[in-house]
Amino acid sequence: MTIGERVKARRLELGLSVDEVADALGKNRATVYRYESNEIEKLPTTVLEPLAKVLKVSPGYLMGWEDEETKEDDGKDEINNLQSTVGERLKSIRMKKGVKVSEIAKELGISERAYRNYENNERDLSTMTLLKICLYFDVSSEYILGIDDKTKSLSPAIDGKKALEAKLETLSTESLEELDKFMDYLLWKEEQ
Repeated sequence: MTIGERVKARRLELGLSVDEVADALGKNRATVYRYESNEIEKLPTTVLEPLAKVLKVSPGYLMGWEDEETKEDDGKDEINNLQSTVGERLKSIRMKKGVKVSEIAKELGISERAYRNYENNERDLSTMTLLKICLYFDVSSEYILGIDDKTKSLSPAIDGKKALEAKLETLSTESLEELDKFMDYLLWKEEQ
């Protein structure tokens, strides 16, 4: 079996669309099709390792060096895995809700690359960004941060998230920084 055949077979086994794989890799769907059809035979490690992670196998399996798939066997759906990282939770909730990286990046006012850095755990979330993400996906910060494994909705007090978002957009940078500090204080206070 070729690398491309292994990629396609595993993608189909996981029930992933080409678009989902492309989005997770930061590539376009044509590139993924080229991987699967062996038009691109020599995958650099910068592609091979993330691709193996998306497909939940080892890079060695994709390359044909291992006969058996080395699957991540945590026994739980990633969305409910308390041990998953912030990036994995961000990606999982985004994919489950059918949101493209470009959509959430635009909503947050950041580049797609910056958002991918959050999902790849290459960049830490600020409190303000965390709040915006929680509002957008209607999940608690405890879920995103791995404190709670349930994707419960935000409290009814924040039910008017559109109104809150509108207010956030009218604040100056100075006021947003002040709000960020206040939110850090509230989070600290809740821990006490």
